[in-house]
Amino acid sequence: MIMLMKHRVSIYALIVFTLLSVVIWRNGQSDFNNVQWEQYVVGSGDTLWSIAKMSNVEEDTRDIIAVMQDHNDMKSVDLHPGDVVLYPVSK
Repeated sequence: MIMLMKHRVSIYALIVFTLLSVVIWRNGQSDFNNVQWEQYVVGSGDTLWSIAKMSNVEEDTRDIIAVMQDHNDMKSVDLHPGDVVLYPVSK
């Protein structure tokens, strides 16, 4: 009987741990699906960093840059005056 109780406690602990892990993992994920994309025309001296800093999305600037590169299908970080770059803004 005691062994059965120990197994039940172990199973319940595993279930609680798994659920908490999923919740914590989900909260740590960025939700760039919940943004709108604004156009920015690149000027002289602009960088992805400076454009990403204009975003009001509460994420690390490096993560914003990575998402911007993906969303804009950029193969490099090179920008030229007149380029149009989309950057995320919270809805």
